[in-house]
Amino acid sequence: MSQSRLTSPDRLRKIDQLREKNIATYLALPQLVAVGDQSSGKSSLLENLIGIPFPRGQELRTRYATQITHRRDVVSRITISIIPGPTAPVQQREKLESFTKEVHSTEQLNAEFPDILNEVNTLMEIKTPRNPGGVKTFTEDVLKIERCGPDED
Repeated sequence: MSQSRLTSPDRLRKIDQLREKNIATYLALPQLVAVGDQSSGKSSLLENLIGIPFPRGQELRTRYATQITHRRDVVSRITISIIPGPTAPVQQREKLESFTKEVHSTEQLNAEFPDILNEVNTLMEIKTPRNPGGVKTFTEDVLKIERCGPDED
């Protein structure tokens, strides 16, 4: 199979759509995964690979997987949304699927990302100092960050 066919935008978009339908539970889909102990540099690695700043600190640690997608498009934007986990109840699923935030630059994301993560933590019911009513330490829900623009691949 040719390299261009493997990396075609249509094929990559279809893989992303399958992932959002939780097909990865049944079928291995291509992905890059960063795992490690707490404070072992996962956020720094992702930040250097993709150019999106991940906040650091006790309150802002992520308690869920983060899916990052780059897509070539005419308009530059970064869209943040939530993919509900496979066992999310219908009402929770609808609430999570309705969440979306869009920013138009890395600088804007840098400024707004801590507040966005706090909102995400609340929606996912993650217990944090700013959300003491949360009931979960970790969740199967996935934070999706899609970066689009003319220079993205």
